[in-house]
Amino acid sequence: MHIYLQLIGAFFKIGCLTIGGGYAMLPLIQNEIERHGWLTTAQFLDILAIAEITPGPLAVNAATYIGYQTAGIPGALLATAALAMPSLLGMILLASAWQRHRQHPLTHAIMGALRPVVAGLIAAAAIKLAAAMWTTTAPGPGRLAVLLLAAGAFLILRFARVNPALVMILGGLAGVLLCR
Repeated sequence: MHIYLQLIGAFFKIGCLTIGGGYAMLPLIQNEIERHGWLTTAQFLDILAIAEITPGPLAVNAATYIGYQTAGIPGALLATAALAMPSLLGMILLASAWQRHRQHPLTHAIMGALRPVVAGLIAAAAIKLAAAMWTTTAPGPGRLAVLLLAAGAFLILRFARVNPALVMILGGLAGVLLCR
């Protein structure tokens, strides 16, 4: 029972204190592992490798694997739930506040200000990905093919009602065929 309380306390604290996603949580997770002596450094690195290659958020996957390694299936469930609980509670509180104040002019002003910020963040990510693509693709026909694929995917997603997952799969296949 003691290990369960340790897992809940450690991962709830990590969930409360970390802003910035899974990579920002890693030092706190490693500190808790070392403090409690749950795993060796090699085991932690193995868990991180597994957490990286499995679908889902890195920190959630790591919490699940660490919980499982230290306390079996109940430990995996408790560590994962404890890590996610602060975010879940925060979203419940925000949703409640949203319901009460969604018609308030200040709420409309905040949302109006956030829309261009979110658009800017998405544009920044797109530019960063495009720059990475440009520097990692060999000059010549490969770059042109990648640019055409990106433009085609954008146009399809913008003007046609096509599932984005299908566009990703087809883009990956086209990339394999065109950019070997």
